[in-house]
This record gives sequence, structure tokens and C-alpha cells, in this order.
Amino acid sequence: QFRGNFGGQAYSAPSGPIGYQAELGFFGYLLYKVEDAKLFVVEFFGNRGATASGDVERYIRGFVNERIIDEFAHHDIFQLVKNVDEATDKVSLIISDEAGRIGLKILDCIFEGVKIPEEARRFASGMGQQAMAMQYMKETAAELPPGGGGAAGAGIGAGMGLAMGTQMARQMQPPAAAEKVIVCPSCGAQNPVGNRFCGNCAGSLAPVPKVKCPNCGARVPGDMKFCGNCGSPLKQAEKDCPKCGTKNPAGMKFCGNCGAELG
Repeated sequence: QFRGNFGGQAYSAPSGPIGYQAELGFFGYLLYKVEDAKLFVVEFFGNRGATASGDVERYIRGFVNERIIDEFAHHDIFQLVKNVDEATDKVSLIISDEAGRIGLKILDCIFEGVKIPEEARRFASGMGQQAMAMQYMKETAAELPPGGGGAAGAGIGAGMGLAMGTQMARQMQPPAAAEKVIVCPSCGAQNPVGNRFCGNCAGSLAPVPKVKCPNCGARVPGDMKFCGNCGSPLKQAEKDCPKCGTKNPAGMKFCGNCGAELG
């Protein structure tokens, strides 16, 4: 049985008329064990090139953080303030389910804390939401170029007031699209789309072409040494024909030169 810590920062889904996103802090730990030793060795020491326990711990921490960040991004601040346990319970199930794919069994996933800022709690109340929306509009008006005062400014103020009333009546506008990111295959860090190298470990973010496993036919990344589905080596040795000595590609049952069975 092993213990692994996790923690980081996440954002809620856009909330309310101004699309407010709360910055959330979270931390906790996992209790886990290796359930499928062969799959675990293939996944970490074969496919991911781990050489020490620290490499495994860093990957697991990134694996967990990524799923927590993704799950919190599906809940607005109203849901999180009302019942944050619902989000943490759901992401714990997701982590437990997906950990099986890398040979691990999650015994327990403990959230020791989820920090929701006081500003976010105020926003989740009706009065707080209205006050923050008004402040947002004041800041927007302050950024207008010179010459926008007088009648023009009054018109803008009236228009903003009308927009405010309409938005508050609707309560919530459609959520803004979440910023797209690329997850580093080496360390699990999130990077902006368009980056060629990871800002955390400098690993390449270029997509790896997939190849077909000669044993089970599964499509797997070409830089892997073993198949993540069946564990077979992806580059098998050529077969020498016992009759004529011709070298034949791996997977062939009969010699391409004389037709003899390769065994």
C-alpha cells in the first residue's frame, strides 16, 4: 500500500451574468496499491520511461490533479458553495475508475481541504452577485476613451443599466468556452494550445504517431516499447526460415521465399 499527495489550483465554471470564475485551492492524498504488476511495469517503466519511484509519484500527482481541475471546471460557483462534496465524490470515482488502466487500485481518495475564497461565497449570494456585476460595469465605464462623457456617457450608462437588468433577469448567460490546453505526456502539466514544448519539464508536446500492435492489433503511440493493451513488445525480432534461411517480418507464419512454416 502506498500514499501519494496531490494539490493545486482549479477554476469553477463561468457563473452569473458576468461569467465569474472562482479560483479554488485543493489538497489531499491517495491510498493505492499495484493491482496489475505487469500493466504497471509496462505503463510506467516501459511506456513512460520512469527510472525511479519519484518519477511514478510525479506522474500520479499530475494524473490526479488533471482530473480534479477538469471536474471542477464543470461546476459553477453556486453548485460548489452549496455542495462541494458532490464534486469531490464524483472526481474520486473518476480517479478510481481510470487508475485501473495503469495497473493501480485506489483504496481511498481523501480531500483534506477545498478552499473557496470569501469573494466567491459572496458572489454565490444574490446581493453579492449584483454588487460584483455593478463593480464590473463601473470598471468598464472607467476604461472608456476621453470624450465619452456628457450625453454620450449618459447614454452609455442608461444602456449599461438596461443590459444589467436584462442580464440579472436571465440570471446566467451561456458559459464561455474553456481555454484549450495540452497535457504533457511526460509530467502531466497543462500547457496552452500551440506550445511545442512543456513549460514545466521541457518535454515535447508534439503528437506521437500511432502504430499497430503486432500481437493484438491495438493502436498505441509509436514511442512506446510495449503495448498498453496486451503488454507485448511492439518491435518483434525477424524470423529466420528454418529451410532457406530467409529473414521474414515478425508475425509471419510462412516464409515469403519458399513457403516453409516458420513455427
